[in-house]
Amino acid sequence: MEFNATFLVSIISFLVFMYIMNAIFYAPLTKIIDERDGIVHDNYEHSRKSRHEAEKLLKDKENRLTETAKQSRQIMVDKTNEANSDYKTKVDEAKAKSNERVGVLKEELSRSENEAKEVLNAHVENLAQTIVEKVLQGGQIHG
Repeated sequence: MEFNATFLVSIISFLVFMYIMNAIFYAPLTKIIDERDGIVHDNYEHSRKSRHEAEKLLKDKENRLTETAKQSRQIMVDKTNEANSDYKTKVDEAKAKSNERVGVLKEELSRSENEAKEVLNAHVENLAQTIVEKVLQGGQIHG
């Protein structure tokens, strides 16, 4: 293989062509590729941070929901206990009033019974005196 001036001109023209292609085509293309890589990297980092924040917000939301559910259950237990306490208090008050009323009615009934006995005793005594008088009068008439 012979190396002559044509070969040397071809190598030089090829190198000049490569330099021009690099300056005109490859350098801007490389720059665009690097910029796109930077944009992709930035978008990836942004999406990773956003996903991390979203997971954190979701976990926070779940924690708040769990805490709210616990508080709701506690409120329901407290209100149920309060209602049961109020119910027991009112039932006890009603029983006390009922017992008091029964006591008052027993006293009235006992008083009425005693008055009825006294009235009956008085009638029995009057009746007995009347019978005794009639028997005595009847005995004098016959005697």
